Amino acid sequence: MFYFAYGSNMPTHQILRSDSYAKFVGKAELTDYKLDFTRFSSKRKCGVADVVKLVGGSVWGVLWEVSEAGWRCLDIREGVSSNSYRRISVTVLYNGVETKCFTYEVVKKKPFIPPNQMYMDLLLEGSREHELPDDYIAKLSRITIAT
Repeated sequence: MFYFAYGSNMPTHQILRSDSYAKFVGKAELTDYKLDFTRFSSKRKCGVADVVKLVGGSVWGVLWEVSEAGWRCLDIREGVSSNSYRRISVTVLYNGVETKCFTYEVVKKKPFIPPNQMYMDLLLEGSREHELPDDYIAKLSRITIAT
């Protein structure tokens, strides 16, 4: 099953923490959504990434092939049982082809909560590692950081 990672699970070293068998499929675009930071993570001490529906919006990320064991671990790490995130089915554009996959969205969304530099560095690292579009990486680099 495919997983669309748009946040801290984009870098290879991060996804391998949940699934040592995860395989990189490619970069992909989730249309009609926007990237936002709608949840405060007490672990990270900052706002963390979310996808929010927005007609005409676009979120770039990484498509991973994840094992069943990997999904169980991701569900735990993303806080599915505590209602932090829920796994949802979405369709992304991968090499111009609509591709079904799963991703996570925040359950109880709050207004924008700034991420910290350490968290944003993970998003930028994954974006650069997997060669997401330059304009998207530039957009990420302009996100307001918590001080």
